[in-house]
Amino acid sequence: MDHPGLLLHGLSEVSLFFAVSAGASSVRGRGACGNRSSGRVVGRFHASGPAGEPAALDHGWRVSMSSREEAAALAGLLGGDVRTGRSGSEWITRRDRFEITLDGPQSLDFRMVTRGRQGEHVCDGVRHLRPATIAGEACGCPPTWSQRRAASRAGRGPKPEITLRFRLVEAPEAGPFGMLSSSWVLTEDIDTVLGRLDGTNGPVTAGLSIDRRSFITPAGIEVVGQRPRLRLLSSVP
Repeated sequence: MDHPGLLLHGLSEVSLFFAVSAGASSVRGRGACGNRSSGRVVGRFHASGPAGEPAALDHGWRVSMSSREEAAALAGLLGGDVRTGRSGSEWITRRDRFEITLDGPQSLDFRMVTRGRQGEHVCDGVRHLRPATIAGEACGCPPTWSQRRAASRAGRGPKPEITLRFRLVEAPEAGPFGMLSSSWVLTEDIDTVLGRLDGTNGPVTAGLSIDRRSFITPAGIEVVGQRPRLRLLSSVP
């Protein structure tokens, strides 16, 4: 790591590292930190392992970042050993739960999507979102989440596509981060959170965690399921 002294005293040094890094990238006009004002994310949280490895994680989140220096700085705070590949750096955190800041309902994007030879279906479970020619019209999806899930698994309906954009409460300068998920459990969390955030302007504090449960398949094989969860922690004005 090129800045070992920045991790000697914890959070303040990590925040300072990202603040200085963001300023330097802004001057250069490129790099992950320099993109923060343009709406891009500097890294992503994943609830599963990388391609080519077991999907289930024994613990923590997999965090990927394009900048090796920023990944090393943040891993020093969140825990974990960084490994660098062709597309950037990543590590597994030592914790399953983090407090995050959401900048209002615009931090969450939810849609139900089907993509195939017959085109693309994009809705919110009640109405079409696109194309513009049918946006707002009834989409024909079942009325409950359990029915929508059953239809999707049977190949007769869309599946969730959830995009979350957030900052870490303990390192607000290190962000924003993104997460993409198709979890049906998270879908119900998002539905609840959006309902509470409707008409408000953030920021609000939420808890982002991974729920791990094991079950036995009909073939007698134990499988560990892991699902991201989202809970609001601060009161909504």
